[in-house]
Amino acid sequence: MKKKILYIITKGNFGGAQRYVYDLASNLSKDQFEIAVALGEGEILEQKLQEKGIRVISLQNSKRDVILTQDFKLFFELLRLLKKEKPHIVHLNSSKVGVLGALAARLSGVKKIIFTAHGFAFNEKRPWLQKLAIKFLSWLTLMLSTESIAVSEKECKQVEKWLFILGKIQLVHNGANKPEFKDRDSARKEIETILKKPDLFSKYKYVVGSIGELTKNKAHCLGLKAFKENPEIAWVIIGEGEERFKLEQIIKEKNISNVFLAGFVPNASYLLPAFDIFLLPSIKEGLPYVILEAGLASLPIIATNVGGIPEIISEENGILIPKENPDAIAGAIQKIISDKNKSQKMAQNLNIFVEKNFSLPKMISETLYIYDQVDSRFKI
Repeated sequence: MKKKILYIITKGNFGGAQRYVYDLASNLSKDQFEIAVALGEGEILEQKLQEKGIRVISLQNSKRDVILTQDFKLFFELLRLLKKEKPHIVHLNSSKVGVLGALAARLSGVKKIIFTAHGFAFNEKRPWLQKLAIKFLSWLTLMLSTESIAVSEKECKQVEKWLFILGKIQLVHNGANKPEFKDRDSARKEIETILKKPDLFSKYKYVVGSIGELTKNKAHCLGLKAFKENPEIAWVIIGEGEERFKLEQIIKEKNISNVFLAGFVPNASYLLPAFDIFLLPSIKEGLPYVILEAGLASLPIIATNVGGIPEIISEENGILIPKENPDAIAGAIQKIISDKNKSQKMAQNLNIFVEKNFSLPKMISETLYIYDQVDSRFKI
């Protein structure tokens, strides 16, 4: 008898949490599991899942923003869905469907409830009262779940001793297979075509790359100063999101001519070999896939010391900088440029470290072990 797994996620775009759901859903054995994914607004995840022949269920009321009336409707939509689907395991992803889904699963009789925390929202820059409310909702989600997964050791330790949570959360790092990278010249030509800048890589001595959604947490706006003061170095940002207009405004107002917004690019990681350096200036992260992929591309990496990033990047394989510090970005870039041999050695070290410790098969194996643990508590 196949075990039915229902993955649920708030949005259907393709950030880190969506990538995680896609990787699990598309790599589990179809002989052992019947898999479905329920998702909210956004089309990319749905398209990619359908290409793999995975059943997708659209959540009409699942939106990113907190709107009480909409969230109330979402709760009852989830309740109806779980009663209809009757999954052996429901695997929840992201904060909103985490708490609403765990409560709905309990009320609908689903006993095996797994929640993955891709980065707790109380670690974001918010008013203290809002953080307190989010902490309570995070605790409620963990308590209602049968088992929880943290993708970084830091966040696992943050909550593992909370009341009624002891022994209910385990660490499973994200894992990635090596993307089918384009060769350096082809990747550069494609980026120049996307940006309509045929001389981009010949005009600048070095080109720094970033890939990620344009959100406040990714902090691209804070990085602009570092490039304003270094006109011989370009910064190409691949991704789309709510901060685009703000970025465009700052670029225009400050007359920054060496920062380029490429927009959303499908499977953008295959373009990583185009860059000389990879930069992730985030103020909040879980355990970012893009760092793993940049490591597999053997790029020198500059990243902020937040979330699970220090579990990947160390002095031996990259440069960690404090968050919200443009001067530190500029200094790290100059450090890499000034010692190419050392930067190449760091990149090689990171490649080896990622391949050994953050593979996709390892992530899937550890997740299946948790599924088995949950099953052993509630025999089918």
